[in-house]
Amino acid sequence: MGAVAVKAEVRLKGAAPAASYALVPGVIVDPVRGRAYLMNPRHGIDAIEISSGKKIWSTAAASKPLAVFNDQIVAQMEGGAPRSMAIALLDVNSPAKPILTAQVPLPTGVTALIDEAIGLRFSATARVTQDGILVTWQSNRQTVSGIARPGPPEVSRNSGAALIDPQTGAVRTLAEIPHDESGTVAKTIQRLAAAGVERPWRVGDFILAVAVRKDRTIIRRWDAANGKPIAEIELEPGFGLGVNSADGRQIAANKPDGADAHGVRRYDWEIYSLKAGTRAASVMIPTSAAPFFTWHTLLVYVSQPLGYRTNGGWVQAPLAIRAVEIKTGAEVWKRPLRDTRYRGPFVPAHPPQAPTRIP
Repeated sequence: MGAVAVKAEVRLKGAAPAASYALVPGVIVDPVRGRAYLMNPRHGIDAIEISSGKKIWSTAAASKPLAVFNDQIVAQMEGGAPRSMAIALLDVNSPAKPILTAQVPLPTGVTALIDEAIGLRFSATARVTQDGILVTWQSNRQTVSGIARPGPPEVSRNSGAALIDPQTGAVRTLAEIPHDESGTVAKTIQRLAAAGVERPWRVGDFILAVAVRKDRTIIRRWDAANGKPIAEIELEPGFGLGVNSADGRQIAANKPDGADAHGVRRYDWEIYSLKAGTRAASVMIPTSAAPFFTWHTLLVYVSQPLGYRTNGGWVQAPLAIRAVEIKTGAEVWKRPLRDTRYRGPFVPAHPPQAPTRIP
């Protein structure tokens, strides 16, 4: 699970983008400082150096980083007052105590969770606007029962938003959730769909769509700002579209390429620059798709929990963020992440049969 085979020369020399972004919920990349802030398994936050994986600091003052702006981290705190979500602002260099905290009101029946529970899921995001820190949340509550009921399970969905004043911590609940998508981009996507383009979607500064011609997968591109078409990207034979990078600058294609000594399947990845429209690098990793970004000559991605058998017995690899040196194929560093997904026990999918009647 360590070394990664390289399939082509790396050409990842572009400057890192300035804005912070989420790799996955609970992992925020800070390109300005060359850091990532991540949920650790101890229910706190670690700051790590992207180039080396070195831990810069760790804090228990909050649990889930949501965004970074100026010299502050917006983070969700564990627990909090009833019917509210606790938000903290932390100093990026001195995070032992919050600069300030705020309580975002929640409706009855909604709990601000970080870890999923059986039938319960809660998520929160944050971004900075000219009016303050915009925090949005979504909650899903599904009825779970061991008794068979007619029809699909009942699901209660709620969502909301609030603005937090970063100077005072004052909270203003919003009647509607503001949309991040501009009207121009939304209209362009609607126009393309109406013209027969199948499932166009936005990635960073581009609108993309996939087409298949003969044995090739084609990535069609449009400029998100003006809707003008850009030269297409033609993938190599056998490659299918994988995922776009977390920063919206690249897109990865993949195809299966056997398995390693442990029986774990391997995949060739080819990473394309969306701006240049050319292949930037190729690498082999043990997953067909994963949240990722590139940092100079590193490929940084999230690996899901995985169990495999070796001569020494059973090995269970946890949810982790990993960095791979693309040029040499060596794994440079890895860090375990807090796994918030509910993984059991579950209510049986099928109710047991009724007992046989004895005459």
